[in-house]
Amino acid sequence: MSAVVKDRDVCSKDMSGEDEDFTVEWKVLLCADCDKAYGRSSRARDLSCPHCGGSTEPRLLSRHLNPEDAQNAISHANVPQEIRLELAKKMGDSRKREKRSKRIRVDDLPALLQAAANESGELDADSLRIQMAIAGIGDDAETFAEDAAIAGVLLNIGPGRWRILD
Repeated sequence: MSAVVKDRDVCSKDMSGEDEDFTVEWKVLLCADCDKAYGRSSRARDLSCPHCGGSTEPRLLSRHLNPEDAQNAISHANVPQEIRLELAKKMGDSRKREKRSKRIRVDDLPALLQAAANESGELDADSLRIQMAIAGIGDDAETFAEDAAIAGVLLNIGPGRWRILD
């Protein structure tokens, strides 16, 4: 009997040559002994807890078709109830910042750099970070400036210092 994995499904050929499909499902379980969530494949025989080794029958919390979704459910279940709302809010704020930091129009780049630069056309990480915050595009000035230097817009003139190229 040969097995082939494709798209999270396991297909095998039985003795007659017919295909049998077995969808692998991911279970999120809650240990009855330590109250921690963990995951197992639906094909797993050992359901003991990886946290405490407990072998008391675990409670099934959810089922998922891929391990990524199961991992997210496990992470969520293992966050203490008291801080779940606060963590969800912070995670949401973090995702908003990530999305915002990825958005910059090429047309806005010269004005942003000019605003951060002194009269000689030079800027440092702090002045760039301030202008980036004002524009709402994140706060990693060093990476931003390195990318601009690679694009040929800035010249690195020292640690944390750049000059605007014309």
